[in-house]
Amino acid sequence: MSVKVYKIDIGFNFVHYIALQLVKLKNEYRKIIFISANRRPIRFIEKSIDLNAALNVDFYTIEDFVKDIVINYSDEIPTIHSKLEREIYFLELIQKIPALYEKLGGNDVKVFPWAKRLSKLFDEIDKQLLGDKLKDFYYVEALDEAKEILENLKSLYSKYEEDYSNFTYNGNIFKRASDLTSTDKFHDEFRDTLFIFSGLIYLSNSELKMMKNISETADIHFYIQTDLQEREDETLGFDTFKIVDNLIIKLNKYVKSDIEEIKDDKNTVETEFYFYQFPDTHSEAAEIFKIVRDKYRAFNDKKSPEKLAVILPDARTLFPLLAYFDKKDDLHINISMGYPFGNTDVGMFLDSLFHVLIDMDRKHKTTSSYIVDSKLLLRLLNSNILTLFKNEIVSSANKLKEQLFEEQSSTYKFEESEDFFRLLLMKFIEVKDIYTLRRSFLNLFNQFDNNILQKDKYKFTTQILQYFYNEVVENLNLLNSERKVDVLFSYHLIKEIVNDMTIPFEGHPLEGIQIMGMLEARLLSFENIIIADVNEGILPAGDKIDPLLPEQIKVELGLTSFKEKEMLMRYNFFRLVYSAKNVYVMYKSGATGVDKYIKSRFVEQLILLNELKTKKEFQIYTHELALSKFENIDNKIVKDGEIKEHFKKLFKEGNISPSRINYYMQCPYAYYLKYIKGVKGKIKLDEDFEADKLGTIVHKFFEENFKNYLGKRVTKEDLEHICESIKREIDNLPDYKYVDKDGSVKRFLKKLDNFKIKALRLILKYRIETYFENILYNQSDFTLLALEKELKSDLLKLHGFADRIDEIENGKIRVIDYKTGSSKLMPYKNKVANLIENNSDILNNYDDKVLCEVRKCINSVQMPCYILMAKEKFNAEVLAEIHHIGASKRHEIIEKLSDEHIEDYKKLIEYILNHMKNSEYIYALPDKHCEYCDYSHFCRYV
Repeated sequence: MSVKVYKIDIGFNFVHYIALQLVKLKNEYRKIIFISANRRPIRFIEKSIDLNAALNVDFYTIEDFVKDIVINYSDEIPTIHSKLEREIYFLELIQKIPALYEKLGGNDVKVFPWAKRLSKLFDEIDKQLLGDKLKDFYYVEALDEAKEILENLKSLYSKYEEDYSNFTYNGNIFKRASDLTSTDKFHDEFRDTLFIFSGLIYLSNSELKMMKNISETADIHFYIQTDLQEREDETLGFDTFKIVDNLIIKLNKYVKSDIEEIKDDKNTVETEFYFYQFPDTHSEAAEIFKIVRDKYRAFNDKKSPEKLAVILPDARTLFPLLAYFDKKDDLHINISMGYPFGNTDVGMFLDSLFHVLIDMDRKHKTTSSYIVDSKLLLRLLNSNILTLFKNEIVSSANKLKEQLFEEQSSTYKFEESEDFFRLLLMKFIEVKDIYTLRRSFLNLFNQFDNNILQKDKYKFTTQILQYFYNEVVENLNLLNSERKVDVLFSYHLIKEIVNDMTIPFEGHPLEGIQIMGMLEARLLSFENIIIADVNEGILPAGDKIDPLLPEQIKVELGLTSFKEKEMLMRYNFFRLVYSAKNVYVMYKSGATGVDKYIKSRFVEQLILLNELKTKKEFQIYTHELALSKFENIDNKIVKDGEIKEHFKKLFKEGNISPSRINYYMQCPYAYYLKYIKGVKGKIKLDEDFEADKLGTIVHKFFEENFKNYLGKRVTKEDLEHICESIKREIDNLPDYKYVDKDGSVKRFLKKLDNFKIKALRLILKYRIETYFENILYNQSDFTLLALEKELKSDLLKLHGFADRIDEIENGKIRVIDYKTGSSKLMPYKNKVANLIENNSDILNNYDDKVLCEVRKCINSVQMPCYILMAKEKFNAEVLAEIHHIGASKRHEIIEKLSDEHIEDYKKLIEYILNHMKNSEYIYALPDKHCEYCDYSHFCRYV
């Protein structure tokens, strides 16, 4: 039988070419078997051929094809293991070697990750047919745990092969299929058949063996796309499409093939590239939406699935992107990709639930009470999933949140009679084996309110819950019900399983804008492509280090190396972009939180190739963080009568505090929730020492111990006495003799045990000593004018209290504010000056963009406000200082602001006040500060 390899230039639409071949070949063979690397191209091909041609073709993915072979041609059909069964089997395999089990950690929680890695390794060994090559490795440069496994590798695999005689899994299915394709039963079934393989860029040994066996009874056409037009200068050494040549060499070792090249020199289309750089995901998503909207409106055939594709290598970008599409119902989108289960509301709920259970179980073992960290409990209580439960649980959860808010305690003690504990938590706390674990999940699912789940708005969440039930809860039935597990291992077991779970999206009908992952886009071609998140760690992926198997051993065994995986990712990326007319390449840069973004080497390659071709530097569109986020999404609410009346009353009374102005400047929407609607913010709980209570204690100690020096000259000797007096008060803690209006400070001190009291004393004394050491070194004598002094500005209607006011040299007034935190709170002088000098005209525009610019410049209005109020009060030169009592470095303890640029600061403060009065809208201003906002847990704009 013949084997033909067709090398098709990437300028051809692969789907159209295959569809034409299927129509052409339908009468030449009794049957055509079409096998693809993935399912999405099959949907496109089915759409492109007529029914008569389709009836003669059986379509498979390679995974479905080998599974079909094992089921239909095995004498005894093996049981296909679920992922859960597979991972537990490998844990028990290691347990059968007690010495190895002990060296890997000695308990299921520590050993389980190694069992999972061993499962993955043996899966690939099966698929590559390398069992006979295995040996024990004595490798000195591996982790200690890995060494132990590698030194027992051959015996572990032998035991695995013996145990798996009646079971099968992914790689083992390929291994079995490679043998079954050589049987007479298989050959008799597929005589006079054409097998078409497409998109298989990397062939395992089992796949090569299957093709050799198939070629003995049927014809094979092997279709592969590559660059036949020399789009890249080979002298640069990128070797993007070398993987195709390697594949053909490997294939020819198994079967003799004829090679035909398919290209069209006359109709080669140059790809136009556009590069975009973003600071964050939301600005990237906004730009994607803008490009899609503009492109889509220009299409004549808006239902064609080949006009425009948005490729998301990082699935986490999907939901931020969909938030923009939800605003425009006229855009037809079709999603086909996998979304990580762990990133869904259900996944995060389960994670929060188990963190509460683990903490409670740990504390119960030492206290016999059901105590949990309040922050962990609050995270669970804030889950959107809780609203889907029956009323008893929802009501109990709401009461819990109110109680946490009132008590402000770092821990919460459950009573066994509480509905939330009794109905939701108790079953899991009592878990002792697989049977009770499954019963706990069944109880959890029984607590959902089916009437709520049936609502259309919860359709997607209901599907995710069902998916988890089918993939995990039902599969617990397949395990030994008496197998011992506890809460901690249950969490790690479920976590390891769901970390590999993706929610499968497969859009239907096939039309309109395609949103898909990189793998789903294999073999497909589009006129316009937007590809997001082309960053290192995503394209290519960043899993270079295998904790179990060093690269050298992989190469020695013949397993897929990281280099080969990267070659495959490179091929898939460049095949896709070179097949389009217009490509919009997007990547993130800079750093946000723990993430540091570096543009992919694939981007660097594209830019270099384009600059060499055009002989000029390539333009990169760069987006600023603050001004791009609100362009295409409604981030405002219209001021109604209630809002207008609030501001009218506020300015009439004329007691506007700097903190209130800051709150509005940071986010008018948060201001609206706090000051107009009176919404309570989220509870902020620290594990041991609550920051606001420490601040209250320190402020009171300073006020009381400076009080004796009011109106007097304060010398360095006086400051030393004040320092010692405060330290004595600290030594007396938890005794607190001062007025505590709401009792919160005394409640806070009362709940601390002896160890924490000692720690609190040490922390406070260290802070006080560090602060006074700096003050004594840097400051001269001064006259103490006031403590907790009320200040006003009739002109600006400002009102506030200064912690301390001094008179220093030359009659200058110093206003001091104590802070126990360490964030920078002073304006940026140069930014303020630049805004006033070059952009003063924008200060008549009361929108979100200008307010963001003002916020970036002035940072905080507190100290400029103090200067303005003090100048009205004292008619003198004023210096404002923030004293950071929590700072550990001398240069960080004092921040100073003179009145030199006070007129500039005044203009920006006036702008914010006018924004309050004159803006038509209340704006939401999402940015990096949102994670600290009192309302981030439910804000729709975050």
